[in-house]
Amino acid sequence: ILKVAGHKVSALELENLILDHFADHLKECAVVGLPNDIYGESVALAYVPITRSFDISSGISELSLKVAPHQIPRKVLKLPALPTNDMGKVD
Repeated sequence: ILKVAGHKVSALELENLILDHFADHLKECAVVGLPNDIYGESVALAYVPITRSFDISSGISELSLKVAPHQIPRKVLKLPALPTNDMGKVD
């Protein structure tokens, strides 16, 4: 659970919503909170596209129709794979 501007944001729910919305384009994604001096935390998204050419940045605005403004990722990072620990969990 992230705390953004006094609001609780479920990283898991947001990940599932993003994966559902971009199902044809994403292998996986992770939502994390980054420190923010004003809001406590801000939402960040790391994603792994199915094809290299896909860029989620243009589609982020579509999320504003489904989530509250404080839930929209402020930082977006495209990766070839999500980093994992020895147990296979996103690190």
